[in-house]
Amino acid sequence: MENANNNESVEAENLMFFGLFQLHLDAKGRIALPAYIGKKFEPKQELVLTKTYNHHYPVIAVFPNIERHQEGINFYDCMKDFSIDDRRNIWNANTMVFPMDLAKRITLRRHFKEFIPENKEITIFCQGLWFEFWKTDDYNEYKAYLDKKLEEEIQNQKRLTK
Repeated sequence: MENANNNESVEAENLMFFGLFQLHLDAKGRIALPAYIGKKFEPKQELVLTKTYNHHYPVIAVFPNIERHQEGINFYDCMKDFSIDDRRNIWNANTMVFPMDLAKRITLRRHFKEFIPENKEITIFCQGLWFEFWKTDDYNEYKAYLDKKLEEEIQNQKRLTK
């Protein structure tokens, strides 16, 4: 019994994603997953991809399985004003299952091309239970905004502690 729980814990830990990766799509529109991410999956495993928005930036959220995908419905702020039934309908309408190839690459179909920039530079942002494909320019803009807000908060805290 204890071994079963340990195995479940290891399996859950293996499906956690942390880190930031910058890369390019290849000429065929494929994203080669970094080794850190790719080693968590079997070749040809299917991933669940959803077009959504993170702080008004278009992103592709990537989930390792349908259960994690359903958990993601409540995460994205762009959906907070919708009822749970409408969230599910919108979420599922913008979702596709993509199999990886043997080299653990994902080929983005036409349905997702609008979320990839012309220069094909993307940033993979890993945040725990899933990861996201961002346009690199959007990610850098959002990060600069967050850095500025953090610096403002630090300055406010310094003023309060004087």
